[in-house]
Amino acid sequence: MDKDDFKTFLTNHGWEEDKWGHMRLTASNGRVYRWKIQKISTRLEVQTTKSYSTKKEWFRYRSIYFSQMIITDGKISGKMFGTDLEFLFGAKLNVPEEIKHIVDGF
Repeated sequence: MDKDDFKTFLTNHGWEEDKWGHMRLTASNGRVYRWKIQKISTRLEVQTTKSYSTKKEWFRYRSIYFSQMIITDGKISGKMFGTDLEFLFGAKLNVPEEIKHIVDGF
């Protein structure tokens, strides 16, 4: 898989490219998600606001190299790496169906 194939896949699933070349989606839960696309990898992030600030920041869920990415049955899978939030905080993530629908492992 390469970057262009990945962008095409996301576009076909309702994601839009922003002015920096990353792919964004405002999900049904009201949160903004993006795939930050880099030269050889990409990472899935969610936009958050810290409780003590009004500044919006991006929090990384998962990362994956394009060379390790596979699309099977309409879902992205492969050797994703990142923080296991459920393990760290002992709580289920509130990941919207739009993300679960295309990413294996949520």
